[in-house]
Amino acid sequence: MLRKDHRPDVRRFDWEKHRTQEPFAQMWKAALTLQDARDSAIAKASALNRSPDFTPTGRSNAKRDYATQVVAPVLKDALRAIKLADENMERIRSTMAPKPLDKADLAGALKRQEIRGWLRSLSDSKRVSMLMGPDKINPDIAAAIIEQPAELSGVTEKLRASLQFRAHAAQYPEEARTMDLIDQAQETLDRALQSSVTELRSQLEVPELAELAGIAPSHAEKLSEILNQGGEQT
Repeated sequence: MLRKDHRPDVRRFDWEKHRTQEPFAQMWKAALTLQDARDSAIAKASALNRSPDFTPTGRSNAKRDYATQVVAPVLKDALRAIKLADENMERIRSTMAPKPLDKADLAGALKRQEIRGWLRSLSDSKRVSMLMGPDKINPDIAAAIIEQPAELSGVTEKLRASLQFRAHAAQYPEEARTMDLIDQAQETLDRALQSSVTELRSQLEVPELAELAGIAPSHAEKLSEILNQGGEQT
């Protein structure tokens, strides 16, 4: 179970409620192992710094060996759990095929065409405000936008894609809820992974710790950006 002294970046998600199901079980295990490995690595670095039995070079080599042999495998496990979550998200998304429109329904087709014309007549600000508001999107409006290219409704492709997902989510509420939970858990583990890398490469004096764990620079940069944004908001 999570200890009360586990750091906030690990405790951010309610692991206890979902830890018996995949992919949450693997992410939960990775989060716990990551926290314990970070605590142990900090203690190891401190012990090496205090030990009189090492030359500066020997101490540096010992820290690097510890990072390679002990820390990096734990970071790799966390990264694998994150990738497993991605695979689960894609598998669920593949089952959320939109229900096809009735091509024989001419009245419905004309109605959707009128809706697209009405949407184009709105100002950009009013159109975006209505479509991106917190209220549930009208299914007829969503169908009209999704049916045709974005420009025929006066919306961006990004907004059309967002509406498409929201429409699918309305048709598959349970799947959408599961995807949202996976996304929350994945972001929590992301943050814990990156904060661990940032702290331990400093503590162990191994700048290339992320590379030793096989964390791609693009992924590390993405996580750093998330952390920086979080810091700016506090």
